[in-house]
Amino acid sequence: MAGFGKRGLDQNAGALRRGEVRKPGDTTGLRNAVPPRIQTGGTLRWSTAIKLDRANCRQIPNIPGVYALVAGIHDEDVVYIAGAKNLQDEFLDEVRTQSELDIPRANAFCYAVANSPYEQADKEIQIFRRRFGKKPRLNSGF
Repeated sequence: MAGFGKRGLDQNAGALRRGEVRKPGDTTGLRNAVPPRIQTGGTLRWSTAIKLDRANCRQIPNIPGVYALVAGIHDEDVVYIAGAKNLQDEFLDEVRTQSELDIPRANAFCYAVANSPYEQADKEIQIFRRRFGKKPRLNSGF
C-alpha cells in the first residue's frame, strides 16, 4: 500500500494535526487543547489553555500560582514558566505585553494553583529542561 502508514492511514507530511495552530496568531486549535504536560508525578494540576484576551480575565483566579505562556498546543510550545502572587494580575500584564509586540510570542495562558509559586515555578522549569533539553524560550535568558 504505497503512500499509507502502518494502519492504512494516508501519510501526508503536510497535513496538520487535529486542532493544530496554523499561524502564530491563530488560536483556533486552542479550543480543545489539553493542558501542557510540563510536570512529572502530577505535582500540579494545570488549567486548559486560555487565550490571551482581556475578555477571558474572569477565568483566572486572584490567587498565587504558577503560570505558563503557550505558543501552540504541543508540550514543547511552552515559552515561559513563572510564579505569581496574583494569577489574574499576571494574566492582564501578559495580555498587555503580548498585544504591544509586533509578533506575539505567546497566545495562551495556563495556570496551576500553588502555595509557594516561585519555588514551584523553578521546579517546573527544571523538569521542562530535563524533558526537552532546554529551558522554555523566554526563561533561557537569551
